Amino acid sequence: MVIRILILMLLSGSCAVAEGFNEQSLKTLFTSPSERKAINATRRGDGSFMSGAASAQLKGVVKRSDGKSVVWLNRKNTMDNTMIDGVKVYPNAMKKNKKVPLMVDGRMVHVKPGESWSEETGVVEDNY
Repeated sequence: MVIRILILMLLSGSCAVAEGFNEQSLKTLFTSPSERKAINATRRGDGSFMSGAASAQLKGVVKRSDGKSVVWLNRKNTMDNTMIDGVKVYPNAMKKNKKVPLMVDGRMVHVKPGESWSEETGVVEDNY
């Protein structure tokens, strides 16, 4: 008997909650194709979708046993090339503050892992 009462309470509660929604409020659950593209790019950490302007997201740095560093910028690394998406990366010039020098559109910017720089704003921001 107690189980039946609990089931009825659960069912009646879910109906009350369902009545609070209408078609218009349900439309907010869905996104436009451009909104979905931006969300997916953000999840991937892809800084190239941030704006039409140049941007650089520094995801990580690894100091190798041979003393050279590998930098991950915009989801690509500097193992084979220090030029990534038009940004010149200086992986071996990283200072004690862990900031990596980048040359973006003729401008020197210093970014550390977890930060990004956007030409649109001209500032370095923390991604996390």
